[in-house]
Amino acid sequence: MTIEQLANEYHAAIHAMENAAIAAEQEAQLTTPVSNLFTGLALQEGMGQLRLIRETPLGRTRPDFAVLLTRGGATMQRGYIELKAPSISVNPTLWVGRNRTQWERMSNEAEILVVCVRRQII
Repeated sequence: MTIEQLANEYHAAIHAMENAAIAAEQEAQLTTPVSNLFTGLALQEGMGQLRLIRETPLGRTRPDFAVLLTRGGATMQRGYIELKAPSISVNPTLWVGRNRTQWERMSNEAEILVVCVRRQII
């Protein structure tokens, strides 16, 4: 699958979520599209097999995904992915409450990628 096809599938999945007549937690609805996009990109670019493991503990927090990369028969953890709802900025200095506490706990412990719909990635 090409990068363009992966991007189109991701776009379609996100917009299907937004257009659904069912009330669902926005952040949770990102799980499958994000997983499919990142695993597909890793394969397309020859990086190896990427696996995203849901809600893996990191100290006193649980990022949405731990990122495992298998290459040449060896599997290594490469970091974490944290999903945020579209209403949450990806700039952690603007976070309050639970999001701020979570960021303070995670930011010093690992490489973190924050993903939001229709927003930048840091």
